[in-house]
Amino acid sequence: MAHKSTLKFGLLSAGAAVALGCSVVVHYNSGQTVDQARAAAQSEGGISLCDAIDTPNIGFETPAIPAQMTYNSYPSVPGWRSPRGELLVGRGNLDLPLVPDAAAYGDQHGILKPRRADVPGEQANTTLEYDLHVTPGQRYVLVFSAAAASEGTDLTLTLTGAIMTPYTFATRTAWRQRVVPFSATGDTVTVRFQTGLRSDVGAFALGRGEVDVYVDVAGVFPVCPSGE
Repeated sequence: MAHKSTLKFGLLSAGAAVALGCSVVVHYNSGQTVDQARAAAQSEGGISLCDAIDTPNIGFETPAIPAQMTYNSYPSVPGWRSPRGELLVGRGNLDLPLVPDAAAYGDQHGILKPRRADVPGEQANTTLEYDLHVTPGQRYVLVFSAAAASEGTDLTLTLTGAIMTPYTFATRTAWRQRVVPFSATGDTVTVRFQTGLRSDVGAFALGRGEVDVYVDVAGVFPVCPSGE
């Protein structure tokens, strides 16, 4: 069961609470455990998954966000990188109806911004990457969840160094776990999440393009041989 603690004077996701001098209540709820995510993935895929491989900080738990904040930006986050700009990490919310009230797993998640349709090329905060150290020829399953405060922003998952077609889907307003099988062709597989284009980016409203896309990863699990 998720536990809940209450902190006062938290920050709105855009810092509005501080600017307005408001007192707000932030609920920090823990998401599923890795074991719960693995069990759900096995049930959905009808496959047996061995213990997760060593993937330090794949769930964005480090660094810990300072108290009384719902998100923070960092020049670097262990394990993760962004081609441009600082990395954004979030947790909790302000009881906003269209925002997940917890990370999908653990206590923190990654944050992406929608890409601007009028700006070509790579933009800050639109891409997250992580290098997996794997065994060539081994079959694995990547288990992750995504959500957004406004439906419709596309998210594309690419696995470089693996046999897997790029996977694009539209985010929803609640966490949805996704189970992605792949086979490693080398000893390193790069996981890459990138947001799609939004023509309405710039309007500050939860129902428009200036919204966050949330990504959280439970882990990478080898497919167990039959009988294990």
